[in-house]
Amino acid sequence: MTRVLQNTKWTGYVLATIGAAVLTTVLIPLRHDINSTTIGFAFLLVVLFVAIFGKQTALLASILGVLCFNFFFLPPFYTFTIADPQNWVALTSIFS
Repeated sequence: MTRVLQNTKWTGYVLATIGAAVLTTVLIPLRHDINSTTIGFAFLLVVLFVAIFGKQTALLASILGVLCFNFFFLPPFYTFTIADPQNWVALTSIFS
């Protein structure tokens, strides 16, 4: 089964997109109860999982993760602005 998934050209890209979307959907109701750094590490796990399929898919997952993380989980919500300087640390944890 794993070999079949690895041979499909677009599997990694689809998993990167779906992984970021599903993780965002699951964590949005919990964003006030969970530390933003923990959410950032959850996106990092998606990047690490997708990296099995190649560098380009990991890059896509990382970019999608950063955009979703910034837009949905860092105040002010639903903007790409970062109000608190401490949130820069949480944002850069995805790139680590």
